[in-house]
Amino acid sequence: MESKSEAEILVSFIIPHHGRHEMLIETVRSIASQEVEGKTEVLIMSKSDGSGGDTLLEALGDVLPDGVVDLFTIPQDKTISYGRNTGADRAAGKYLAFIDADVRLAPNWVSEMIQTLSTNSSALLCGAVQQADDDRTVVDIVKSSMSQANAGVVNALPGNALFIEKEVFNSHPKFPEHLETCEDWVFTNTLAMRGEVVLSDQTNFVHLGEDKNHRTLFRKEIWRGTSNLGSIKGRKIELAELPSFIVPAVVGGAAVLSALLLLIGQFKWFVALLIFSLLAPLLYALRLKRKSGVPVGLAKLLYFYFVYFLARAVGMLKGLLSGETFRESRR
Repeated sequence: MESKSEAEILVSFIIPHHGRHEMLIETVRSIASQEVEGKTEVLIMSKSDGSGGDTLLEALGDVLPDGVVDLFTIPQDKTISYGRNTGADRAAGKYLAFIDADVRLAPNWVSEMIQTLSTNSSALLCGAVQQADDDRTVVDIVKSSMSQANAGVVNALPGNALFIEKEVFNSHPKFPEHLETCEDWVFTNTLAMRGEVVLSDQTNFVHLGEDKNHRTLFRKEIWRGTSNLGSIKGRKIELAELPSFIVPAVVGGAAVLSALLLLIGQFKWFVALLIFSLLAPLLYALRLKRKSGVPVGLAKLLYFYFVYFLARAVGMLKGLLSGETFRESRR
């Protein structure tokens, strides 16, 4: 591996990491395969106890022999945002790529990201659509179709793979370190209010750690939902965001109430509320069918969205009860 002083760095990849070394290695392998001229550095922001770090660095160095790989240990009580912001402070690249430790970037990802920013003076940040992996499941296909249906200028992006000039990053609000989840939405939405955030369909990435079944989807969306309400504080809420707060509460509330009515023998009201709880998931399923032509039956799409919104409702309630919603910003 070369040191930073040996060549100017074009792109700094900042990767929060906590376990699952095999996926991280595959992520770095996709970085090594990028079809772009210029030096690359990879900054691993790890929550591990530091054991095995030398072995991991050696493995990553073998995967990325022409780049720079550094591993930094961050405190266990710090958030993903802290790792990303700290990595950005240490980065030497002209561009910053904030990517998760479980993604496989298409070979043209960097070149298309640079092209997107260089040809659009209003674009502050960009990302690429998600593509289902070879072992695709219904959940994987739906998640990828949701991404592809939104290609273009967007209000926010998930944090799987984000690309931005370091100068732009330094001149705008950073990732909110007080949030456990939803930090990517807050960060990218803040930028969208100052310029354009672009989701490109000219390249893609695969989420290696994508949920493969509805059980893991339910658990993951509960976790993601814990900071849903907390993400509101300190920023202007756009009309387009309101469904992300209202729909889970309506679906979850109606589902719970319908179950209670069934227990007390109010079958007609149970059926009515159950149908009502499925209305929003049905509308979202029809919308995705119309926009992306997702190759999944309507019944399976309906079930996906019902599980998704119900989990988000549980997560929002969990955030309220745990105090996550009211946690103050520390940056």
